[in-house]
Amino acid sequence: MNTDEERLRRIFHDAVPALPEPADRAAAVAGRVRRSRIVTTGLATVAVAGVVAGVLLAQPTDTSRHLGAAVLRTPGCAASAPADQPGLDRTATRLRPEAESRYADSFADLEITDRLRVYRKPSAGFDAWVMKDFAADCVELVDAPYSGRELQAFRDQVDADRDYFEKQGIDLNSVTVDVDGTITIGVDADQVGKAEDRIPGRYATHVVIVEEGPVPPAILRPS
Repeated sequence: MNTDEERLRRIFHDAVPALPEPADRAAAVAGRVRRSRIVTTGLATVAVAGVVAGVLLAQPTDTSRHLGAAVLRTPGCAASAPADQPGLDRTATRLRPEAESRYADSFADLEITDRLRVYRKPSAGFDAWVMKDFAADCVELVDAPYSGRELQAFRDQVDADRDYFEKQGIDLNSVTVDVDGTITIGVDADQVGKAEDRIPGRYATHVVIVEEGPVPPAILRPS
């Protein structure tokens, strides 16, 4: 971390008090967590979940246990009343497109629980933008080891290896990459042992093999 980033963190930390955690934090997260996760099947890339404010949200997951606590909070987090759910959705809808286009080397993903939590590789420029443009909202910034661009590279690498594994009798029924870089690969029950022996050592990040049958392609209703 350079001197400017450290100074920026110190200023924000002193200016904005810590936001109290809910009494039952685990239950809050389990009930309402929504972080994007792209599910890649052998037939297509399927986004699983609902539509909020016109934005398709992917299958929920929770990897916050693998990452650090929030390191920065916008001034809006000092408000005593928690943000309402529609307000959090609107803030997320405003933040994500610009974060992905302007700060692709830093922004990883975001999570909505009882607050909006943004995962990013530490970046003074990204943090300054969020603190300025979202000052009235409650946004937490959390360190992440990879950017969204790097997470996509992990997915692309596994997808490129599908034929290689199929020739060894391993069908990749699903592939997910969480914000902490963990790759989870679903295979048929009778292929789990073989997959555990041959897949993890091929990638420079943590790989988990799970039993999962083929995922059917998304069925779209005609408009």
